Amino acid sequence: MRDEDIAAELSQDIFESLWKRRNSLQINVSIEQYIFRSAKLEVFEYCRTTSNRQKHLQNVIQNQSTEGTYTEDTLNYNELYKTINRLINRLPYKSQEVYRLSQQQGLDKKSIASALLISEKTVEYHLYKALNFLRDNLAVD
Repeated sequence: MRDEDIAAELSQDIFESLWKRRNSLQINVSIEQYIFRSAKLEVFEYCRTTSNRQKHLQNVIQNQSTEGTYTEDTLNYNELYKTINRLINRLPYKSQEVYRLSQQQGLDKKSIASALLISEKTVEYHLYKALNFLRDNLAVD
């Protein structure tokens, strides 16, 4: 180990484990070999645990940043939605109606014209007027 504090802690853990198991422990090799093997296994376990901990921390950081972005995106979307609705409410009634049928309900120009009993050119005019109004005012807001 490159860090003396970690090495000392791992050594302490090995001797603590030996002490706890002193009554049931059976060593079939020399004590030096046994302690060396224990130290090797303890270092491997420490490295594996540290590596797993690092991976978990990275996952948590990525998830939090993703959640933060999601929350921020949701707030931005809601704010934009409210702004657009306020601007739509400032449009003349017919332009509001045409815009909502087109953009919010997804109707085409022909369907809007037949629903409102107006020509397709009038629908185009109101859509053009509404979209330009939104574009101009959203650029300012």
